[in-house]
Amino acid sequence: MASTTDQQHDVVVVVVPLPAQGHLHPALQLSCRLSSANIPVYYVSTTAHVRQAHSRAAGWNPLKTPHLNFIDFPVTFDVPPPNPDASIKFPSQLVPAFKSSMQLRTPVTDLVNKLASISRRVIVVHDFLTSWVVQDVPKIPNTECYCLQTVSAYLMFTYTWEAARPPVPPEAEVVLKQVPSQDGCAPPEVIEFARKQINVIQDAGNIYSTSRVIDGMYLDLTEKMSISKDFKNWALGPFNPVNLEFDKKETAIDRHYSLEWLDKQPASSVIFVSFGSTTSLSEDEIRELAIGRAGSKSTEIYLGPEGRR
Repeated sequence: MASTTDQQHDVVVVVVPLPAQGHLHPALQLSCRLSSANIPVYYVSTTAHVRQAHSRAAGWNPLKTPHLNFIDFPVTFDVPPPNPDASIKFPSQLVPAFKSSMQLRTPVTDLVNKLASISRRVIVVHDFLTSWVVQDVPKIPNTECYCLQTVSAYLMFTYTWEAARPPVPPEAEVVLKQVPSQDGCAPPEVIEFARKQINVIQDAGNIYSTSRVIDGMYLDLTEKMSISKDFKNWALGPFNPVNLEFDKKETAIDRHYSLEWLDKQPASSVIFVSFGSTTSLSEDEIRELAIGRAGSKSTEIYLGPEGRR
């Protein structure tokens, strides 16, 4: 665990991710980019999830990154087993980890208070699902909050469109009408947790894990619906674990074996299908996929980070 010092800084950044891998990693990638500009960055989470962020970083060592500091707080939470046969396919075993973040409200507020006393400005970048944690920050002088959207602007806009159906260009409407309803996608405890994050803080802007090349139309639509002209939307991503500096001449000790396998396949011979991180497959569904794979005479199927095939 790193600690703050009494050194005076002009601007410091505090990053508060949701304790879930799909949120921890984009926040860590953003922290790395910010620290590369010689800005002190404090990445804050539970002890278990700071350790997880370290261990799963791809292609670089966060602990050796200049100006990037880690603050971890010991928090206890249950780790129930997954239930692949649940009626709602959301991996509910993750919910206790989500809720563990709510124990960070006081520690995060105390941290920002201390940093604000020795800095001209403290910028707090919080996950859209940790708004509740940082709700006291705007009361602290010299602070400003920004919301990190770890998903695309397209996905975030689908939530707005499903609820309010604002006018959109024909090309966007054609796509949006094909999006399935979100009803039944998440269990009640997740919906309750998400609702606690709504309207508890007034942010200065959104930071999206996307780029305008990918998501330009939906970023523009989002900006048109902003409640204030001063509210900004930045596309600074995608924040993904690709190591762009990988040198094939070096020993790829940390390179995932699936990439080695992909390198050996003919061009345009592999189809990648992602089921997303907010669903789970039953044993029957896995068996059906295996039967389909066998019938297609394809060579391999990869299911999930656990490496089940």
